[in-house]
Amino acid sequence: MTKEWTLDEFAMEFWSGLPRNQFEANLIWLRDYIRVLKVGEVWMYPQQNMVLRKIDEDRLRLLEGTKE
Repeated sequence: MTKEWTLDEFAMEFWSGLPRNQFEANLIWLRDYIRVLKVGEVWMYPQQNMVLRKIDEDRLRLLEGTKE
C-alpha cells in the first residue's frame, strides 16, 4: 500500500512533537518548497530516509523502496 499525505497531514505526522512556533515554521517552509515543485517531481527527506513525489498541489506520495 502506498502512503500519501496532504501537506498538513505530513506535518502532523512528522513534526507534531515540535514546539508550536517551530512546527508552524516547518509547515510554512514545506508549503513554500512544495509549491515550486511541479506535479510528478520528487522531494528527498534524508532525515527520514524518504523520497516523496508531488502528486497534486497539496499531496505527497511516498516512493516505493523508501521508508515504510
